[in-house]
Amino acid sequence: MFSLRYRTRFRDTDFYRLYNMKDEKSRGRAMILANTLMCSIGNIFISGTFHTAFLAANGIDIVRVGIIAFVPYICSLLNLLTPQIMSKLEKRRGVLLFTHFIYYGCNVLATTVMPLFVKDPAMRTVWFAVFLLIGNGVNSLLGTGVSAWSVKFLPEGRDRNFYFSVSNLVTNVLGTVTAIGAALAADALAGSPRQTEILFALRLAAFVVLLIGGLLQILVPKEYPYERSTAGKVKLRHVVTIPTRNRKFLLTAAVSYIWTFICNTNASTWTYYLLDTVGIPYTTTYISSVVTAIGSLLLLPVCRRIYNRVGWHKLIFINILTVLALDSTAVFITAKTLWLYVLYSILGGLNLVCLQLVTSNTFYLNLPRQDADHYFTFNGVVSSVAALLGGIYGTWFLSLLERPDGGCLFEFIGLEFYPSQLLAASKLLMLAAMALYIRWITPRTKPDTV
Repeated sequence: MFSLRYRTRFRDTDFYRLYNMKDEKSRGRAMILANTLMCSIGNIFISGTFHTAFLAANGIDIVRVGIIAFVPYICSLLNLLTPQIMSKLEKRRGVLLFTHFIYYGCNVLATTVMPLFVKDPAMRTVWFAVFLLIGNGVNSLLGTGVSAWSVKFLPEGRDRNFYFSVSNLVTNVLGTVTAIGAALAADALAGSPRQTEILFALRLAAFVVLLIGGLLQILVPKEYPYERSTAGKVKLRHVVTIPTRNRKFLLTAAVSYIWTFICNTNASTWTYYLLDTVGIPYTTTYISSVVTAIGSLLLLPVCRRIYNRVGWHKLIFINILTVLALDSTAVFITAKTLWLYVLYSILGGLNLVCLQLVTSNTFYLNLPRQDADHYFTFNGVVSSVAALLGGIYGTWFLSLLERPDGGCLFEFIGLEFYPSQLLAASKLLMLAAMALYIRWITPRTKPDTV
């Protein structure tokens, strides 16, 4: 009786309605969720703290880390050719499978085994860049085709908020649990040659997990026809002209481009500063992720209700002001103020629960159904350019101020200040400008449906 009542109640939930596998749309959403689950595990070990640690373990210094981070964004320029290629393909499954294998084969497998054969740090940097160039080049040229396919399974209105919140919940909880377990193992072996072996093994495991996730998303869902608003041959200029003529879409999407620029000013170097200069253990760097995961379990329903009540514009404005206030404390994080890092991470993690929900919706808020390839290509290119420019600015800033011996620049109120802290300070002006921009576009970009 209890089991029957539980099953009946589960079948009445939004989750069952959207992911029940009984029709093509729910089956597609379920496979996308499965891939999200796999990526939330695999991406932990090929990005962020573990990626930075892997590069550092192979003799790549902080400036070279920033240089390597440029490669994917440079490759994104090839994305401009995607609509022309994809317009000739009624079915994309085979091409996307090929892209999937090349991307992870180069970006994960090849870069992981390469240091076994190349010992010179400078040459390792070159080979890292070469493999990333190949993998990201192919993915930029063909990989966004999966986005135009997957958007067919995206629900509308309030169901979309639930869809993104489930995706964020899976990523936060599963990814954090995985990361903490691996970080504990890495910390236990700190200073030991086996730490590098652990990083190596985790990257190989990530390659297998990511491969399986992509296969589920590409092989199982139905492939629907691709709608276009222009007849005849697709031209390169359409990638720019079609999205930019849609003023409401452009003004809204610009929020995500500004956010991308700001985040990438120190995305690849802040973790390096925490691990190498401040001396924070691996596990401690995941405080924010743990808080976000717990907050997702407890607060996501509340965030959805707030979103549905106040709307995207007001909620993201509040979130950005909160980020501005919190990031002003990051400037003072040093080896003497680890308590401040803990506080910053806890409050930032809580804010991230709502912030993830609104940023997930940003691109789709005023996205039309037609010409998906053009809009996704435009978004991919502009996002990559924004990330590239943010990375260039951050690397230039650090190279300008970095001392040859890696020492601090000056002392103030008893604390040592390094270039990474001053870079974090420069982000405060950017966040303030972003908040003002959101206020300006609010009356101009109200979506037809929320």
